[in-house]
Amino acid sequence: MSSIIVPPPPDAYDFELEIQRKNTKYFLDADPAPLVLFRSVRVRTDAGGYKDGPFAGIGGPPQIFRLIPANDRMPEIKAPNGRLVTPVYTLLGEHDADVRRWDRFEFNTVWYEIASPIRPEHTDSRYETKGDLVRREDT
Repeated sequence: MSSIIVPPPPDAYDFELEIQRKNTKYFLDADPAPLVLFRSVRVRTDAGGYKDGPFAGIGGPPQIFRLIPANDRMPEIKAPNGRLVTPVYTLLGEHDADVRRWDRFEFNTVWYEIASPIRPEHTDSRYETKGDLVRREDT
């Protein structure tokens, strides 16, 4: 006897995604960290290429994130200067947070930088945005 697998209706996926996004928002609201992110501005060189310029605020109101302390099992990641550093926090934001690798921000008088690629890399079906943080003095 063969069995027929019937996938759930398409709106079931939408419902699940909606619930996941609400859970992420509740988690953020339980310990919110309103942050203003700073991003490097690309500057054109005389040779026609680009280089990283000064950092500037990305504009708009502060975004709400949550800083989750890293555990001792976090793998080392390569900082912009090539040194291996251990992340101190994971930055968690909503699915539509405007955040990129190498963005910086100040929190409790300490500057941090997002040193890992932003996760998930795919924008479809995502319900949160994450990146690993290192202290700026470590990079």
